[in-house]
Amino acid sequence: MRGDGRATLVLAALSAATCLVTGSVYVERTGGMELPELGFWLATLAALGGSALGAAGLWQYRGDRIPRLIALIVLSALAASYVAANALALVQASAAGIPQAPRPLHVVGLVVGGALYLVALLEASRAFRARPSAEG
Repeated sequence: MRGDGRATLVLAALSAATCLVTGSVYVERTGGMELPELGFWLATLAALGGSALGAAGLWQYRGDRIPRLIALIVLSALAASYVAANALALVQASAAGIPQAPRPLHVVGLVVGGALYLVALLEASRAFRARPSAEG
């Protein structure tokens, strides 16, 4: 079964959307805090992460051979980082001044990001195996 990148594209889009929604929830939850800029900082990180996930998902879908392989490797690294960020948010310390994490969104991010990581890694392995060899 050869992957065409559609599943990876869909998972990347879901991860990107979840990341962006999570960032907007942080802005809303930190509005009345002493440090409202913390929410905007987290939202900025979410916007960067979400746009990178979406772009890499599109690049791997539209790319061919080596460019697709590179996009899949980048997407795997982004997905792993997204999973780590969600895991850290779920086990955050309850320090003063830290906004309450939107747990359901972080759980969704953990699941969708984990699935994206596995699928992108599998697709990258397939793309690497199918690359042209130097031996001809």
